[in-house]
Amino acid sequence: MQQRWLFNLILLAITLLLSISVFYTMEHDKTTDKANLIDLAVVRSINIQQTEDKHIFMSKNQLGFWEMTAPYQLSVNQVRIERLLNFLSTKDYIALETAKLNLNSVQLAPSLLKIKFNQITVEFGNLSPLNDGKRYILINGKAYLVKETIFNELNNHAINFVNLSVLGNNPQITELKLPNSHLVLRENKWIIKETISDKIDENPNKLTTFIKQWEEAQAFTIEPYAPPAEAIINEVEIFLADREEPIKFEAILVEKLFILAWREKAIQYQLPIKQYDKLLHLPLRIEEKTTIPIKE
Repeated sequence: MQQRWLFNLILLAITLLLSISVFYTMEHDKTTDKANLIDLAVVRSINIQQTEDKHIFMSKNQLGFWEMTAPYQLSVNQVRIERLLNFLSTKDYIALETAKLNLNSVQLAPSLLKIKFNQITVEFGNLSPLNDGKRYILINGKAYLVKETIFNELNNHAINFVNLSVLGNNPQITELKLPNSHLVLRENKWIIKETISDKIDENPNKLTTFIKQWEEAQAFTIEPYAPPAEAIINEVEIFLADREEPIKFEAILVEKLFILAWREKAIQYQLPIKQYDKLLHLPLRIEEKTTIPIKE
């Protein structure tokens, strides 16, 4: 009798485990079978409408890079763009019956913020009252509850979407004018056209490495243009292969901060202080030490 009871208990446990397994498999299939909110492949323009008169316009160029066209005309931070696009590919959403939803009560009429991917408008409302990290949104009039992490980012200043790379995407420098030196690229070789020092190392490999540091320079933050009143300021001109006019920076050294201010674009890149010498001073020759023979 006891053996039969134990057998029935084991059988019940197996049945429960199978039922749970089937349930979670079905739930997983429901999630994975969902379509993306918007097809990422077709997105080539983004318009963040923070207010009626405050927009951020971005578009994808022919090389596949994202560029901001307003309020700044600069390349875009790829990481931030990817976060926006990843939001579109989320499967963690619930479709709602729009007719039964009070749009006013969830701040969707009017909405808190809008973003257009091509001609598809996504409107953002309040967070769900269940405190589950989901937010009410409308996509072309259809309501959803979506797990999202981009709302605060969309409300940021436009400058936060600017590329941290000082010279943009894949820059190719052809000429560089520093405060005390002038370098030009001729027949794929860097030469010093002018310098005030006779101790510069003119080894082509050293000069190529120096230029590479400029091409790969990254800011840790970007601010609107506002150079400090008291600082060491030098001018730098950089000619790129894909630009007719040079980029003109004000190289500013203040306290423990190195700033490359671009007056024309009304922004300034803030870099670590150690980058000042790496970017403003050409490599020096290593002087060979002469040894004096010891008389025996």
